Amino acid sequence: MTQTKAESNWINATIKEIRYVSQTMLGIKAVFEESPFPAFEPGQHFDIRLTSENGYQAQRSYSAASASSQNEYLEFGIDVLPDGEVSGYLATLKPDDKFEIRGPIGRHFIWNPGNAKETILIGGGSGVVPLFSMIREYSAARVQDKLTFINSFRTVRDIPWQDELENLAQENQNLDLYTTITRESRVSERYHSGRINREILNKALEKYNLETAAVYICGSNSFVEAVSQSLLDLGAAFHNIKTERYG
Repeated sequence: MTQTKAESNWINATIKEIRYVSQTMLGIKAVFEESPFPAFEPGQHFDIRLTSENGYQAQRSYSAASASSQNEYLEFGIDVLPDGEVSGYLATLKPDDKFEIRGPIGRHFIWNPGNAKETILIGGGSGVVPLFSMIREYSAARVQDKLTFINSFRTVRDIPWQDELENLAQENQNLDLYTTITRESRVSERYHSGRINREILNKALEKYNLETAAVYICGSNSFVEAVSQSLLDLGAAFHNIKTERYG
């Protein structure tokens, strides 16, 4: 049977490691033994396709979470949804199981070290995944540019790669974290209560020049719209704001 162009782009991936990186997010590290490592840039995503024994196929798009300079494996962060056809099945897999991927896809949301002297990353829920790729790339490059990561989760247990993130911030004085928790009224001093709004953004970014800073926002439609408008109200330049959304 002759393959179409789209079909020919699929490559086999083998699971190297699979574990929950938060109470709802699955971290999957994949390796590529039969194909070249799929080069990508932070902020891009891939299609993952699963095929059942009877030939039924299902696919979804997931952002890369690993640094693009990390070529030993490609990591995904996948929210396991109660009724998720693909995410639910992925949660049943184990090391050495296989699936197919295609990509990378998308160039409007990419970021690389040196793109800007000041970078602001803002994510909510699973929208933080492509931002983790950027943070890991930033840390690996050891640049001196300023980077602030503002993120929002329902509970502390929903924060993925929590220990790694805090370790990276301790190692780099130019990397600042600002985490808000929306559904827990009593949280430690490390976190802030409430949703990301204009007041929180103004406080977290008081040392930034919002007219020139590069801004990347990822999350649900409503989250992206609200955060973008708040930043514009605070003086951010429209042409410096890049967004990625779902839902």
